[in-house]
Amino acid sequence: IALTGAAGAFGVAAIAGYGIASRLESLMIPVLFGFGTAAITMIGTNLGAGQIERARRAALVNALVVASAAEAIGLFVSIFPRAWLGIFTTDERVLAVGSSYLHWVGPTYGPIALALELYFAGQGAGRVGWPLFAGAVRFALAAAGAGLVLLAHYELRVAFALVALAALAFGLITLQAFQRTSWHQPQPRAYTP
Repeated sequence: IALTGAAGAFGVAAIAGYGIASRLESLMIPVLFGFGTAAITMIGTNLGAGQIERARRAALVNALVVASAAEAIGLFVSIFPRAWLGIFTTDERVLAVGSSYLHWVGPTYGPIALALELYFAGQGAGRVGWPLFAGAVRFALAAAGAGLVLLAHYELRVAFALVALAALAFGLITLQAFQRTSWHQPQPRAYTP
C-alpha cells in the first residue's frame, strides 16, 4: 500500500508501471506456498520420527530449489523487463517505471523465495520467531522507502532500491536464523494429577 502511494505521487503511469511489475512477484506467491506447504508436511513428519537432520536437509533442499527457480525468473525480468511488462502495455512511461522496479527488485526474487520457504520450514518445526522478525524488517525497510518518496520527495527508484534491500535482509536474516536455530524438540512435561 505504501509503495502504491509512493508511485501515485508520480502519476497514473507510475502506478501502472509499479503495479504491473510487482504483480509478477504476487503471481509467484501461490507457487511458493505450494512448495512450502509440502515442506511443512515433510519436516513435521521427519521431526515426529526423530529425524531432525533429515528434516533440516529437506527444508534446505526445498528452499534452495525454489529460490533458484525464483531467482532465474527474477534475473530474466531484470535483464528483459519488457518480456513481462510488454504483455500489458506499450506506454513508454509505464514501461520505464516498471523496468526500474524490475531492475532493482527482480534480482531479489531468490532471497524472497528462500525466506518464504524457510518460514514454512519453521512452521513445520514450530520455529517461526526469526522468520517473522525478518518479515517485519522487510516491511520496515520498504515502508521507509515509501516514506522517503512521499515525505522527503526522493525519486521512486530510491523506494525500489530500499525494497530490494528489504528483500535481501529478509532472505539473509531468515537463512541465518535457520542455521542457528535448533530444531530439537523439548521433552513434554509429565502429567501429574
